[in-house]
Amino acid sequence: MTYFGFHLRFNLPILALLGILSGPALVQPGSLAAVGLVLLAVFVFTIPWDNYAAAKGIWGFPRDRFSLQILWLPLEEYLFFAVQALQAMLLVRAICDRFGAFETIVSTAPLADRAPALGLLLLGWAVAGCFLHRRARGRFHYAWHLLYWFAPVLSLQWIIGWEILLPRTAILAAVTALLGTYLSLADRIAIRSGIWWIDPRQTTGHRIGRHLPWEEACFFYLTSLLVAQSYLLLLPEPLR
Repeated sequence: MTYFGFHLRFNLPILALLGILSGPALVQPGSLAAVGLVLLAVFVFTIPWDNYAAAKGIWGFPRDRFSLQILWLPLEEYLFFAVQALQAMLLVRAICDRFGAFETIVSTAPLADRAPALGLLLLGWAVAGCFLHRRARGRFHYAWHLLYWFAPVLSLQWIIGWEILLPRTAILAAVTALLGTYLSLADRIAIRSGIWWIDPRQTTGHRIGRHLPWEEACFFYLTSLLVAQSYLLLLPEPLR
């Protein structure tokens, strides 16, 4: 099975099913703008992260399993960025439309009051980068690369938009659990089939089953959550 064949069997059918469940809501004017911004952010954010990991050998792709290589990644890997993001947004849309509107919390605190929390977050991120980056190699490399890149962004979104996210924690939990679990199971099949590989020397060695490192599963849960949060934050209030 090639990487594109994997998309045809596992990723595109789920995308089509979610498209049917959500209907035309995703392409409403306000929603469509949010979709475009999220997709842009996904590519800008993920391309350097994924290319770095492939260049460092955290993971890789056998040459006979993909069509075209751009930088260190297959073309099909870039396609996956868009497919997963659309899956997450369609699932958010389907849940929101079926369970009605959610009231955003009205906060009387000015945005400036969040500056100390933002400052502490950025300071902690910078300190961790300076003092722990070189130590987080070897078997902790994948975990470090994942958590250092994604955890601050998830925290930043909650600091800025907790009034929007807090009433929708059930939506976020459902999207994260459903999509993260499905993608993790599909990824296990891909690794077992040799479509891509993950360097065991750069993971902690704890696996789900025989083939799936916990770091890889964590990636799918975190990215599903990140896309869902981003989409909700960018949606106009009537569409949330």
